Amino acid sequence: MASNESQRDVVELATLEQTKKHVEELEEVLKKFEQTYLEKEKAGDGTLLSDEEMEKLSQIMNVVKVLNNYSTKIGQSLPLKEGERELIEVDLNNMP
Repeated sequence: MASNESQRDVVELATLEQTKKHVEELEEVLKKFEQTYLEKEKAGDGTLLSDEEMEKLSQIMNVVKVLNNYSTKIGQSLPLKEGERELIEVDLNNMP
């Protein structure tokens, strides 16, 4: 059984690392949006981000929030020490 837990820990850690990579990639996209905004602001033509750009930015921010939540949950589920585990189990039958 310890072997199964070790394998699960490896999978969870790999998932956490992949999630962190996705967050970093999205942060790069956000930096590009910010740069676009600053360039438009410096141009002084009064234009900010277009509605389409704002919608994309909003969608990206939502994805970043979800990925951050998942990476936090995955990190919390990994053992602090060998044999320790902090899993939050939800009994769906007893939800209010």
